[in-house]
Amino acid sequence: MGRAERNIPPLHLKSANMKIQVLLNRHAGSLKTIDADEFADYVREAFVRAGHKPDVRVIDGSELESALDAAATDDQCEVIGVCGGDGSVSCAAGVAWRSGKALAIIPAGTMNLFARSLGTPLDLHDAVDALAEGRIRDCDIASVNDRAFVHQFSVGLHPQMVESRQNYPHHSRVGKILASVRGAFDAFRKIPRVRADITLDGEAVKRKVFGVISCSNNRYGVGHIPFADHVDKGELGVYLAPPMRPKDSLVLAADTMLGKWNENALLEERSHKRADIRFSKASGKIKCAIDGELCPLPQTARIRIHAGELKVLVPFSP
Repeated sequence: MGRAERNIPPLHLKSANMKIQVLLNRHAGSLKTIDADEFADYVREAFVRAGHKPDVRVIDGSELESALDAAATDDQCEVIGVCGGDGSVSCAAGVAWRSGKALAIIPAGTMNLFARSLGTPLDLHDAVDALAEGRIRDCDIASVNDRAFVHQFSVGLHPQMVESRQNYPHHSRVGKILASVRGAFDAFRKIPRVRADITLDGEAVKRKVFGVISCSNNRYGVGHIPFADHVDKGELGVYLAPPMRPKDSLVLAADTMLGKWNENALLEERSHKRADIRFSKASGKIKCAIDGELCPLPQTARIRIHAGELKVLVPFSP
C-alpha cells in the first residue's frame, strides 16, 4: 500500500534549522554492507542541504542506549535519528516519546516494520533524501508495563520462533532471514500453551489457554507482511488464537507473512484501547517478544495505546 493510501496524521509546519542528532548503528544489517563513515558524510550533507543542523555519529550497538540518553537530555536537540533495525528503532522511540523529541528512522534492519508503517523508503540513501525534506507528524505509540513499543508485544508462537532462530548464527540480512525460516520450523515442533486471564477494555475474555497472544500498535493492514497501515487510530490490535497442531501453526504463519491472516479461522482480531493480561505460573518458562526482542514474561502485562504522543519525521507527501 502506498503512502497516499495511508491515513497518516496532518503535517506540522516544516521547521527550518532543526538540530538533528543521527546515530548510525554500525552493526545494523544494511550498514554492514557499506562504508559506515562514508554514509555518515552522505547523511550530514543531505540534512545540511535541507537547511538543518545535523550531528551524525557512527556508534557500536552497545553504545546506543547511552547515546540516546545523551540526545534526550540535549536541550538543543529537536530530532533523534536512528539508523538501525527494529530493536534500535523501538529503543529510540521510547526515548523520543519520554523526552518529547521527534524520532527519525533510517531503516537498516531485516523487516523495518515501523518504517514501513510510516512510508519511509527502505533504501538507505533514499530514506535519507526523503527525511531531509520531510515533515514532523504525530503518531501513536504503545507500552507494556511502561516499556514503549512501536510494533508488537507477543506471547506464544512468535517468541518461540524468535528464540529458535537464535540457534542458527547469521552475519547478514539474508542469513537472518534463512535463520528465521529454520527457527520457525523448529518452533512448530514445540508449540507453547499459554495460560492467561485477559481483560480488554474491562471485558474479560472467556478463553484461558492460548497459542497466540499479540497486541500491536494499531491494527495490521492486509495484503502484506504484518505492519500497521494506519499509525493514528489510537487503538491496539489484539490477536488471539488457541493452541494449535504443528500444521495449523505453519498455515497461520504462512497466512500472516502473506498478509492473509484475516482469512485464517483460528486467529481472532479485536480492537481495544487497553489490555490487561495475567499469566499463570505454569507459563513461567515462556518468554515474550517486544518489537522482536525476547524478554522475560511478566506475571501481569498492562498494555496501553498512547494516541498521538510520538512525533516522527516522515517523508513529505503533498
